[in-house]
Amino acid sequence: MPAKTKVEQPAHPEPPPEDPAEVCSPSTSSAGIIWRAAAQSAGESAAALVAEEGAAFIIRGRYIIIGRHDSGRYPQVGLDLTPLDVKKRSSRQHAQILRRNGHYLIRDLNSTNGTFVNGWRLIPGDCHPLTDGDRVQFGKGGIVLTFRQP
Repeated sequence: MPAKTKVEQPAHPEPPPEDPAEVCSPSTSSAGIIWRAAAQSAGESAAALVAEEGAAFIIRGRYIIIGRHDSGRYPQVGLDLTPLDVKKRSSRQHAQILRRNGHYLIRDLNSTNGTFVNGWRLIPGDCHPLTDGDRVQFGKGGIVLTFRQP
């Protein structure tokens, strides 16, 4: 009997964007940032993830991978949580935000410490709709960002 081989599934089903830096742009200000102004300066009606410290990450494109940057193994991270996630609660490829028909969805990419929306832990792989004001936590005790949509 031939030996069975295990087929690895890709981390994300869609091809990666040409330039992950174009998918999400961090903007910061010492006095905080109004995410709508950042989205307007990007020339589009865009959604954003906003940190309490005032950093706003504009979400562009069909999808974005969120996690901690690792140039060797996971260079495709579009939103790098490394500067904000000092406790390192987020995984290198933690979650994905998708835009479908004008609606935003989030799914956990089988992260070690989970993804939470408004305190509820997501089931890895399942898509969960995002609405304006949702609080997204990357890992238990990790960074919390607020989802904003015009």
